[in-house]
Amino acid sequence: AVFGLLQTFQQGGVNYTPLFVLPVLLASILGPLLLALGSAAFATLALLFDAFSGEALRPGQATANYVQSAITGAGLFLVALLANQLAARLWREQAQARHSRARAMAEAQVNQLIVTGLNEGVLVVDAHGSIWHANPAACAMLGA
Repeated sequence: AVFGLLQTFQQGGVNYTPLFVLPVLLASILGPLLLALGSAAFATLALLFDAFSGEALRPGQATANYVQSAITGAGLFLVALLANQLAARLWREQAQARHSRARAMAEAQVNQLIVTGLNEGVLVVDAHGSIWHANPAACAMLGA
């Protein structure tokens, strides 16, 4: 609403149209698709209202203002849709990463319990010869 008022009451050659991208992006990233599209629709209506109200003040530029408002509005809808899709994809990827991390931690705990309870000695060594893990039976065999 503030950016719409700035656009309507603009002075001189300052164009506030790019400011409409910010609320559309915020709504797209933080909210559902309906909120994102609603923000784009509100911004488009504010731009069209500005073109309509400016028709009386600048009669020679009416068509150009309508076309610019329509193209900007279409761009805002596209930004809203794409940003919302990217945010949803990021959320799904993060949820999948959390799930995979939880499964890996559970598997590591199960492996730790199994290896610790074995009577046979288990020694895990990396390619450089560093010991990663040794169960109690291996420590007893090695005297460590």
